[in-house]
Amino acid sequence: MLPLAFGQINNRTDAAMTVLLERLVSSHFGHLPTRGPEAEMVLGLDPEILRADPGLFAPVLDRLEGGTPRDAAAALALLRTTLTSMGSRPFRKMKDTDEADRIELLGALGRRLGTAHLIPGMTIHQAKGREWANVGVYLQPDEEHHLAAGLSQERPSDRALYVGLTRAKRSVCRV
Repeated sequence: MLPLAFGQINNRTDAAMTVLLERLVSSHFGHLPTRGPEAEMVLGLDPEILRADPGLFAPVLDRLEGGTPRDAAAALALLRTTLTSMGSRPFRKMKDTDEADRIELLGALGRRLGTAHLIPGMTIHQAKGREWANVGVYLQPDEEHHLAAGLSQERPSDRALYVGLTRAKRSVCRV
């Protein structure tokens, strides 16, 4: 499963990872998530420059494919260097815990890249308005309880769960 986003863009490293992920998602699924413009603005880079070279991030993604923390750390360093060489300001050092969190996210992404078949992983909000033949959903315990008891239009969380469960044309399975 390939995530469509890593979360909020809180700093330039998050923006760099977002640009990388959006390029990867676009190449696999033919569409772009919506966080790219925000990430490009945070990085201070011209979007046309980023899109001009389709293989721009290939070395970073190649480095990630090992899936180890060492590979992820090297890929993050290469990503920062690549973007800095394109005109982005140099990246500030992050707290060790924040850096470790980003390396963990990239390591998980690298392990996913080694699978034969990638599928988009997204939140209910990202899936709204789209359909697929088959959908897998991860349910929290309270969502399982509400589903078993019957969903209520009065609860926003139940309405969101309904959206997620109705994205499938053919089947829904619990993952």
